[in-house]
Amino acid sequence: VVFSIGFASVLVVVAVVAARVGQIALTWLQGRWVAWVQSGAALLIVAVGIVLTVVAGRALAKLS
Repeated sequence: VVFSIGFASVLVVVAVVAARVGQIALTWLQGRWVAWVQSGAALLIVAVGIVLTVVAGRALAKLS
C-alpha cells in the first residue's frame, strides 16, 4: 500500500511538471524563426536525400 501511494504521488508530480514544461515549450515555439528552422531542416533533408540518391546511382552504374 505504501509503495502504491508513493508511486502514485511520483506519477502525479511527473505529470504536473510535464504539463508546465509543455506550456513553456509551446510559448517558446510560437516565434517566426521556428518556421525558418523547420523550412531549413526540410531543405537539408531533401538535399541529403538527393546526394545519397546520386551516390547510389553512381555505385550502381559502376556495377553494370
